[in-house]
Amino acid sequence: MSGTIQYVLEQVAREQLEAVEPLDPSRLGPGILAGATGRVAVAGHGLEVTVRVPRGFPADLPHVEVSGLPFRIPHVARDGDVCFAVRQGLVVDRRDPAGVLRQALASALETVEAGLERRNLADFAEEFGAYWGGAPEARVACSAVEPEGGPRVIIALERGEREGGGFVPVAFADDKARLEVVARRLGAGEWRSRLAVYVPMALHDAPTPPPGGAAWTFKDWRAFLHGHLHRRGRKRLGKLLRKAGADAPVVLGVLSAGGTWTLLGLKPPSRSGVHPLLGGSSEVPAVLGLERWDRTYLLPRGGADGRLGRRRVLLVGCGALGGQLAVLLAASGVGSLTLVDPDRLSNDNTFRHVLGRSAAGRPKAEALKHDLEQRFPYLEVSAVAEDVRRALDDGHVHLGGFDLVVLATGEPSLELELNERLRRSPAAPPALFTWLEPLGVGGHALLTGRGEGCFECLFNPPDHEEAPLFNRASFAAPGQRFTRELAGCGGAFTPFSYLDAARTAELAARLALQSLTGATPGNRLVSWRGDPGAFLGAGFRLSERWGTPPEGLSLGGCEFRRPDCPVCGAAGGGS
Repeated sequence: MSGTIQYVLEQVAREQLEAVEPLDPSRLGPGILAGATGRVAVAGHGLEVTVRVPRGFPADLPHVEVSGLPFRIPHVARDGDVCFAVRQGLVVDRRDPAGVLRQALASALETVEAGLERRNLADFAEEFGAYWGGAPEARVACSAVEPEGGPRVIIALERGEREGGGFVPVAFADDKARLEVVARRLGAGEWRSRLAVYVPMALHDAPTPPPGGAAWTFKDWRAFLHGHLHRRGRKRLGKLLRKAGADAPVVLGVLSAGGTWTLLGLKPPSRSGVHPLLGGSSEVPAVLGLERWDRTYLLPRGGADGRLGRRRVLLVGCGALGGQLAVLLAASGVGSLTLVDPDRLSNDNTFRHVLGRSAAGRPKAEALKHDLEQRFPYLEVSAVAEDVRRALDDGHVHLGGFDLVVLATGEPSLELELNERLRRSPAAPPALFTWLEPLGVGGHALLTGRGEGCFECLFNPPDHEEAPLFNRASFAAPGQRFTRELAGCGGAFTPFSYLDAARTAELAARLALQSLTGATPGNRLVSWRGDPGAFLGAGFRLSERWGTPPEGLSLGGCEFRRPDCPVCGAAGGGS
């Protein structure tokens, strides 16, 4: 295999390079099948090119390196490796290895040509951290500093090095509260906190990295800062550095023209006197590559919506459905969740609750709170381990403090009572009711506010001749009992799976997010319909709604509203 690839590589390389020779086996490196070198003239400069083919080729693209560059150019690392393609998600023709090699080499040479002709120098600014903070020897710290805002004093967390190595910054944050969260994540060790300085700036032009393996001195960094800060900013920086101390670490936030923030840290030597950024020292700072933990980066990187950071949601019911829903809302960027549930997590629910067995025996609300806080930074979670009616009556929960109330209790009688209470309260926000049906037959989410239609509108009146108090959204026909007992009356449960709960939670979460972002046009009922095989196999019957066409699975308030509803209809004083 390697002999064949070596032959193909050399043939392809001779199409674009001169003096092609196989790479000496001692230079191949681990995990490399084949390699070749050659020379080429690019933009008037003679360069040596090395191509290495990895074992995963062609799914893994070849590595192309260049040497002999007269100056640093974008997309070429310090060791000469050319970044010529975004490899994630790339599709190649695995049956044409020669074609893959040909295209890879051509793309690498085009990238080098653009740099030598100075056509892509602006890319230095877009990838600032890769050129100034990406040295192999650079230490890595984490930063929870929000990049927006002006120059300011921040807090650094430093860890003691072994054998008298002093203290080294390992984390930065805007305040001590956030720094304590970071410290808990990083684990045990000898820690101390100290003042540091954050300096944000917008790049007016693309700076050029120092040639070869050279690094900027404090004098170079000082000139760079002064070139990108206005007079008042430079004056502010001087005051902050004097306040923080002569050996204060500095975090730079660099905003490119494309709107991308790059953060990196500078650590001065431990000594007294004037901060080296003030004195223009010729010493080289220790550059810290920063792993970003700030909200501005993490939320959009994970697909969350930054607008939801100020939204507050009350979630009533933390069982199989409510637990899944809490995780989805938190992962979507909701900034505050209040969880209400009086029950403890039963070991019986191990295989359909998001917490599994880890929290068995603990109050659901408190266990879910702990889990969410461990998973998601920048999330405020409160747990109320009592009946929601008592929590409201005793003032432990105030409806006016929320943007949305979500009810996932699985108890329709309780939710009918809460529906009326919410409609009667002028301070109540919109409410979302969500529930699922047995044996994978379907699930539902209902969003209601002040418009037409409420949760009670879905139910037939008590004096209905054929199906009193039947939920008309149901896919199961009325007059059936679905609970099962595997261990007597105390072990009664409704049969549904983790997947059923997850699917319903996703349906409800999407509707909740539409409400929280103002994208939902009024009250709405949405449903999903599953495979009825297990349901029918158990001897149950489907309702008429089961046969509704797909468009009937999403209804506006006027389509499900009951004119005689005692809560929102004429009988209840509604519009």
